[in-house]
Amino acid sequence: MGKYLIVVKKFQKHVPKALQKFVRGAIEAKFKEFDVEFDFDGKKKPRDLEVTFSDEIPLWQIFGISSRLDVDGEEDAGESTIYVGTMMAYRLEVSEGTCEKAFPEKEEFLGSLIANTAIHEIAHMLGLHKGGFDDGGHVSDPDNMMHSPKPVSLKVFPSFTYTVRRGDSLLGIIDRFKKGSLDKCARGPSTLKLELVRDFEPNKAPGFIRDPKKGKGIDVIHPGEKVALPSHTLRPKEYRTRNFSWLLGDKNFSKEQKDKMKQFISVRLKAGLG
Repeated sequence: MGKYLIVVKKFQKHVPKALQKFVRGAIEAKFKEFDVEFDFDGKKKPRDLEVTFSDEIPLWQIFGISSRLDVDGEEDAGESTIYVGTMMAYRLEVSEGTCEKAFPEKEEFLGSLIANTAIHEIAHMLGLHKGGFDDGGHVSDPDNMMHSPKPVSLKVFPSFTYTVRRGDSLLGIIDRFKKGSLDKCARGPSTLKLELVRDFEPNKAPGFIRDPKKGKGIDVIHPGEKVALPSHTLRPKEYRTRNFSWLLGDKNFSKEQKDKMKQFISVRLKAGLG
């Protein structure tokens, strides 16, 4: 019957080389007592669970996401994404205009965050998948809760403000923001589109590019105007200790959670899905 297979995609591509041994070891150690095997080379065909490491910065304030639901809302094979790009882009504001990496490239910071996020998402897909912000799992599941259980609105984003200069175009500003060349501290989501910026509520305030008082020229930007860009990669310096403390260090599971995951794996293997 074999073991339950977890196929890992793009691990070598998106996890910093200096951290790969630590991250892989931390993940494997946490699931050592389970009847699972990992394919960190991503060469095997996934049967029931695929975990992909990504350099993308999503619109949402998340480090990882998982789902076992298909387009019809029925339970299907599991898929998880670990957003290493978001982790590496996060900055802490030291003073106005200056910043530092929120997660330096060390085992105790970036390595720990990558490993713990992967462990967290894999656990959701091994029977703890009644979670996330969709059905309260992060509230009722404190041992696997790695971020605030308070619902996140997909319509409300922290923003970065840029003052338009001569020669700027809105598309050019957005492109530079996504590449990280517009500002040395703040960086935009990889999927940021023109339409989202145009409709972004802060841009309708006085002095911003969608100020209703502009009249017919509402879609033309001028030097001196301000443009608000959705971004969540810049935080106050104290944010790390206040909000990231449970993402760093060791990641543990309760006995009840372990039993639940072992039962899930056993059922999948007997059904030939693992």
